[in-house]
Amino acid sequence: MSFFKAFKKIPYKFDNDQPSSNITDLFHYVVLDELFTDKSTAYQYYEVGDGERPDIVSQKLYGTPDYYWTIFLINEHLSDGHEAWPLSSQEYERYIKHMYDGIVIHSNYEIIYNTDGQLIDHKNSVAGRFEIGEPVIGSKSGATGYILDKDPTLNHIYIGGIKNGIANPDIQTLGGPFRLDDLIIGDQTSDSISTNKIWPWAKAPKYYLDENGIETTTLDIIHSVNNGTKYVSFEEYEKTLNEDRRHIRVIRPSIIDDFVIQYKKKMRGEI
Repeated sequence: MSFFKAFKKIPYKFDNDQPSSNITDLFHYVVLDELFTDKSTAYQYYEVGDGERPDIVSQKLYGTPDYYWTIFLINEHLSDGHEAWPLSSQEYERYIKHMYDGIVIHSNYEIIYNTDGQLIDHKNSVAGRFEIGEPVIGSKSGATGYILDKDPTLNHIYIGGIKNGIANPDIQTLGGPFRLDDLIIGDQTSDSISTNKIWPWAKAPKYYLDENGIETTTLDIIHSVNNGTKYVSFEEYEKTLNEDRRHIRVIRPSIIDDFVIQYKKKMRGEI
């Protein structure tokens, strides 16, 4: 924890009846660019290899694992610490399996008007239907699960805890435990929608793309998903995020020692 040793101590009273104690001032910060005489040459770029930890990167660049903390200081996308560090291939697979454990059902909804042209219903719309956590059943398949989430914009429902089978690799074409001709019925609300498309959650669309490759919420495009409409799946989205995290800035090895010295002095209020 050499990083926190650089922080200055401040007096703090935990109780008015007790003497002050010196604690680490975690709110103190340093404007990093002030430590460089020429910030345009202070950095270089590095691509984190599969499974490389921050201390390994530090060792490779600086000959010591102790400067790993400088990587987090100068990369805003790593501000959440180790939680933001790129996942290894194995970690990524475990994350996807855990995070997206379930299926996604898409239903084509239609707006229904009466003879006077007044809107009377949104058939198959998930908006205002179902409760999060509500048990559901497929009227024809008999498959059961519960609502994990819903997206009225895409008209998707996300179902977990599936019984009578599990989401399998062929679910996109076979329907898995739920069927493409199912009516999904809520146990508590009695709300229902028909199924037009089913995916394993990781393979399901996070967002759709128009003919120019731009994210869209146009219903005609979304409802034509069976006709080759392009989309970015949750798995693809997460993979892109993880790959982007691999591209980091690092302080050039030739100035790292001077940077660490100046940073610690600045944190202690010595300069």
